[in-house]
Amino acid sequence: MAAFIVLRRDKNFFCGDWNEDFDGLSFDLPKGSILAYKNFPPLTLAEDPNLFKNVGSIFSVYRKLDDDSPLEFNATPQKIKIGLNSKDYALYRRYCDNPTLQPILNALIILPVLVALFNDLKQDPQEHESDAWFLSPAAAYRRRKLNFKELLASEDSLALAQSVMGLPLTKALKSFAAAFDDAAETVKQIKNRFFLRQCARKIFTRNFFLSARARLSATKNFAAALKNFCGTSKTEA
Repeated sequence: MAAFIVLRRDKNFFCGDWNEDFDGLSFDLPKGSILAYKNFPPLTLAEDPNLFKNVGSIFSVYRKLDDDSPLEFNATPQKIKIGLNSKDYALYRRYCDNPTLQPILNALIILPVLVALFNDLKQDPQEHESDAWFLSPAAAYRRRKLNFKELLASEDSLALAQSVMGLPLTKALKSFAAAFDDAAETVKQIKNRFFLRQCARKIFTRNFFLSARARLSATKNFAAALKNFCGTSKTEA
């Protein structure tokens, strides 16, 4: 990898700080001329510590045509393709972009596929060694200074899959708890708002009747005073 400084337009280049041997000289540099460059050390993308966090980089989920068949997978040279029946796929698509639910979906869908795939690799470790997706678990263990192929031969597939995914069950349970707590808090807030509404309605109704009663009392008092006034006026007349 290298970085370049390149001219974007033709330029007559002159510098007042030339060595005296080049004093007074200028250069006509055409567009595209390279003024400077620097080489960088090789960059190996497989060493990215977040490589396996992007599940979409090695897995793809597709919809099958039926409504009730079980999950299936196929390890192609580029990706591990997971097939869900149309009903399951519809639910998956509805929630797959929700960050809170992604760990739960990974534990439900990705983990069992990875376990089955590791079991297959135990039978024939060379079959998928050159596949693009194979670099992800291999790189994940290489960062820990471990050999994935050796672990594949000696370790339990379930433990290995959980390890390479960073304990997906723990993440799923935490996400479930967060989602459940958020839902419970929402229900609580709704109940509180309903209670406050009911209280406000009762207070309004009470005040309304009190006001009506007060208005009725004032009307009666005014009528009595008017009657009394009219009676007094007739006597004087």
